[in-house]
Parts: sequence; structure tokens; C-alpha cells
Amino acid sequence: MALPAGVILALSHPSGERLPFPLDRPAHLVPLANRPLLVHVLRALREAGLRKVAIVVDEATAAPTRAVAGDGVAFGVRVAYVEQPVGAGAATALAGAFERVGGAPCVVHHGRAFLAGSLRPVVSDFAQRLAECVVLVGGRPADLRAGAPARGRLLSVCARRAGGERIVPLGIDLCRPAVLERLESGAADGVSLSDALVDLATEGRAEAWAVKAQAVRLDSSDAVLEASRLALDELEADWAQADVADSRIEGRVVIAPSAVVRSSVVRGPAVIGPGAELLHAYVGPYSVIGDRSRVEGAEIENSVLLPDVTISSPGWRLEASVIGARARVTRGFDLPAAVRLRVGDGALVYTT
Repeated sequence: MALPAGVILALSHPSGERLPFPLDRPAHLVPLANRPLLVHVLRALREAGLRKVAIVVDEATAAPTRAVAGDGVAFGVRVAYVEQPVGAGAATALAGAFERVGGAPCVVHHGRAFLAGSLRPVVSDFAQRLAECVVLVGGRPADLRAGAPARGRLLSVCARRAGGERIVPLGIDLCRPAVLERLESGAADGVSLSDALVDLATEGRAEAWAVKAQAVRLDSSDAVLEASRLALDELEADWAQADVADSRIEGRVVIAPSAVVRSSVVRGPAVIGPGAELLHAYVGPYSVIGDRSRVEGAEIENSVLLPDVTISSPGWRLEASVIGARARVTRGFDLPAAVRLRVGDGALVYTT
């Protein structure tokens, strides 16, 4: 029996905090395979059998989140919004979300989490067990068989090292109303979500389950590249309606009908977004070309270009790169030869 509801924490802090340059947006709105992470989450909840979803937002994330998710009908779910003050913690957010879904058991999906694989097996198992809360963790520890529960103090389980791999929370929890009750009863004492879960684990009412599915916490450009690769692995080729001429398309490639590809090579898995242009270009595996971006005389591989990027004859291949929206990477032929950069805080420029 599937759980009746899902909760997505799309707050500015802590789970929806804006990512640094060049992404500069809440994690749940970062595009993976040219679709916001939020879209992937909604589809995962729907596939797991959930039909009702509460999305917790604040003033900074409410409008863009509503623009993506709407009422949820396009994703096969019903979406309600729970607005919280900027900086509200997970405990406050969960309290409001639980009330919105009628106190039903929930899958709590944190805004930065991306899971490649189905939630249906763990949702089904949770519906048959007595635990008040299950925290999904990664790693392959000797004392946690994949999919099997392990009792004990939750934080100790999550922090333990076994076989050289750390067991870490994936950012997806399965909770029953007892979690809300614990949060409400400890509100005056400032009880956090972690406090509540540790208390329940100590009583044998919370468990950590290891899962085999790959998961990524979006907190850096490298994490975005990893999550993008996982999302692209699920692609099916679709470019029959695209404007392609004098080009070679190989493997699982998705090209939007409004994109233009001329005298180029595209090797999948890769996505070419709406309105994008490829001219005398090479786009290699695990690359995403954002909406309305233009790539001319360039080679790109294992990279993500956000919307409205221009890459023009840079003189070297771009690999493992994340290029922020509206950025321009071009090459001049004036003398004396030089490199001119305009980069944001925390940016990395690495050439070989």
C-alpha cells in the first residue's frame, strides 16, 4: 500500500539555499537534463504511487517554484503550497506540511536531493512496517544490507564508517505523524528535526535503510555534473522533429524541435534544448545544451550549459564544465594574445 502524500522542502534555507556561481539559484530549480530538479522529484513521487504533494516554500522560492510545479496536474499529482518565513528550519516546515496533508504518512524529500532510481520499493516496505520514521542512507556498510532496516541511534548509524565508505543521509525521509508530534511537543525547547529522529531511533521507532540507488546532494558544480550524468542515463533518443542538417547524431540524444543543428556531431547521452543552435560543433556524451544557447566552432563534453549561453571558437575543448546562464565564452584573435575573464565569486578557471 503506497503512502498517501509527499512533502518537498523547497526553502531558501537550509534545503533550498541558492547555489554559488555559476548556478546561482535554489537547488530544486537547477536543471538536470534540461528539466528542473523539482520536476524529477515530482515524477519520482508520482511513480512511487503518491498523488498528494505539499511543497514548502518561502518568499524567495514561492514564485519560481509555482511557475515550475503549478497545481501538479501536469505531473499526475495534486500540489499544495505551504509558505514559511525565510530561514525557517525543517522542523517548522514539516509541521506546516503535515497539517496541509492531513497528518498522513509522508515521503519528505529535501530540496537538494536527487535519487536515480525508483522510490516505490522503499515506500511499499515502509507501508508494511511499524517504524515511525525511516532515513534513507547511502554507502555499502557491512551491517546494513541493501533495503533492510537497521536500528540504533540514527546519527551514529549515519556517521559510522564501514568498508571505507561513509554512510550518509540521502535527503529523503519517510515519516509518520509521530515525527510531527515529537516536533510539536519539543517546540518550546527548540527541538530540531534531527533531535526528534534521534529520540525516535533511541526508542527503536526510527530506522536507517541503505539503498543501492545512486543519489546526489546538489551543493556544488561537481554535484550538478554528477546528477546530470545520472539523469541523462535515463534518456531515450528523440530528435526526429529537430532541424538537423549535414550532421551526425549518435546514441541517446534528445533535440528539441525548435533547435537547429548544422554541420555538427552529437554523441549521446545528450540533450539539446529548445531554441539552441549548434554550428560546426561537437557535443560529446553527458552534455546538456540549455535553452537558446549557441555553440559554434567548439567541442563540448560532460558539461552543462544553462540557458542563453554563447560558446564561440574558444580554441580548446570544454570538459566537465558548468556554464552559467547568459555567459559568453569566445576567442579573440587580436594581438597581443591574452585571456580575458569575467568570473563570479568562487569560480574555477582550469586549462590544460
